[in-house]
Formats: sequence, structure tokens, C-alpha cells
Amino acid sequence: MLQYNFASAANIDVSYPDYLTNGVTTLDMALITKHILGVQSLDSPYKRIAADVNNSNTITTLDIILIRKAILQLIDHFPNNDSWKFIAADEDLDWSNPWDYDEVLSIDSIASDGIYNIIGIKIGDVSNSVNLKSFKPSF
Repeated sequence: MLQYNFASAANIDVSYPDYLTNGVTTLDMALITKHILGVQSLDSPYKRIAADVNNSNTITTLDIILIRKAILQLIDHFPNNDSWKFIAADEDLDWSNPWDYDEVLSIDSIASDGIYNIIGIKIGDVSNSVNLKSFKPSF
């Protein structure tokens, strides 16, 4: 658990520079393909956000192509996207359109003992295989 002290209100924008293919595998490509074909839907809005690697607010074959290019080391970043997205845990995501969320956690009145939960989404990793051993986000 990370702990920080703030004087009053704060806008918190979390980022984590991670290598592109941490947790991104051919299994992710297969799961996204099944989702696109309607064979097996991705079972959470977080997985749907992770599947949208080009940040187009849709899940398409272009996302699969970009994952393939990343695995083959033909690209070193996903276009128009970061390696991670961070969302407030209490954010109410719409399953059909999970891309309408705020990545900046705004806190108007910070309690001295307040706990604010944030969910990290590794872009491209819909199978949840990311290695978190060295995870140290920056605020």
C-alpha cells in the first residue's frame, strides 16, 4: 500500500511507465478475437478498456494487430495510449461503453485517515497476466 499526505483538496493523476508487453500475450489476442466475433465477451468493463489498445473507444481487429506488433517488437508504444490506465475504484463504468470515465481522481476534502482506492488497468492485458513485482506508480 502506498501512503501520501495532502494538505487539502487534490487532483491525483497516477501514471506508471511500464514496458509495453508486460502481461500482453497471444492469449490476449485470442480473447479479444473471441470478443469481436461474439463467441465469448470480455467479462468486465476493465478488460474492455484494456482491449482498446489504440484508445479509440472501440474494440476492433486493429487492437489485435497492434498487440501482435508489440509482441513482435515492431512498436514500442500503443498509439494514443499509455501502458496503464488508472481509475477510481468507485467509478461506475457502463459495460456497453466503459470508456466514459475520469482518469484523474478529484478529492475535494481529504480526510486525514481517508483511503482512496484506484484500479490499475494494463493496456493490452485482458488475461490479467501482468507482473506486478516491481510496480511503483508515480503521483
